[in-house]
Amino acid sequence: MIHMSLPAIETQDLIQLTAHEMSVQYYQEQGLTSIEISSMLNLSPLTIAFYEMTLKRKEAFKKCANLDIMTGIQPR
Repeated sequence: MIHMSLPAIETQDLIQLTAHEMSVQYYQEQGLTSIEISSMLNLSPLTIAFYEMTLKRKEAFKKCANLDIMTGIQPR
């Protein structure tokens, strides 16, 4: 089996945030709580919790992708 090297891909090209995810992330960086963010964005606290979960998942993916790029591990 022949493995071909893949071109370097910047992880920011792999991760795209929705407008709501960007808003939640911005307000989190400003120190607001989930309840405060839900009030600011006029969304349910459960919706904010969902966006926080997707942000964490995307951040974890980004870290794994960075590690793969740094170590040279290529997906098969």
